[in-house]
Amino acid sequence: MIRNILIVEDELLIANLIKGYIEAYNYRCVGIAVDYKQAIELLNTKRIDLVLLDVTISSSKNGIDIANYINNTSQIPFIYLTSHSDQATLKQLEATEPNAYLSKPFKQIDIVTALNLVTKKIKNNSSIFELKIGKSIYSIDVDDLMYIKSDHVYLQLYFATTDNLLVRASIDHILTLFPKDSLVKVNRSTVVNLNYIKAVHGNIVELDTIEFKLSKIYKQQLERSFFQN
Repeated sequence: MIRNILIVEDELLIANLIKGYIEAYNYRCVGIAVDYKQAIELLNTKRIDLVLLDVTISSSKNGIDIANYINNTSQIPFIYLTSHSDQATLKQLEATEPNAYLSKPFKQIDIVTALNLVTKKIKNNSSIFELKIGKSIYSIDVDDLMYIKSDHVYLQLYFATTDNLLVRASIDHILTLFPKDSLVKVNRSTVVNLNYIKAVHGNIVELDTIEFKLSKIYKQQLERSFFQN
């Protein structure tokens, strides 16, 4: 799922404009980098799903160098932002296999459309899972699942865009049914989707609209999963 976006752009006016564009469509800007060093630091410390990457930045290494770093370390998808249209530059960009590139100047609809297309492509690969619980089979979109709460022998699954679901199962059992590292336990009765975590502050896990207490025994596992790329 693409939710957490890193913006690499050395013109802060443009960077903040892009930030406003994407946040209006429920994407989250996890940081703005103005040079290679800042970009690498954020890539290594934030959970990032996609990078909006300016080709020309104010440092000895440019956006293509950052793209090469991404390809060698994490395989995070990225979209180039560029004012270059000459064949030599385009050939360099294509060699790094971006998911798309946008020519400057661009409009809000250009960025959002590109993000939506990349999101759709990734989602179509592997976001729907069939869960067999007892005699029932449920088709679950992991990308839409925000968190799970335990209530005695039942679990309430909370989704971003679809109706909630009540099933009879244990948290430990349902964790084995989902893809590894998609969900993480934050306390005895709560599991959250890593892609919906906005921040972790001490013993509090913050989603967009709700907070959960983070138990000490699960903190290390959560931090390791949340920050890995």
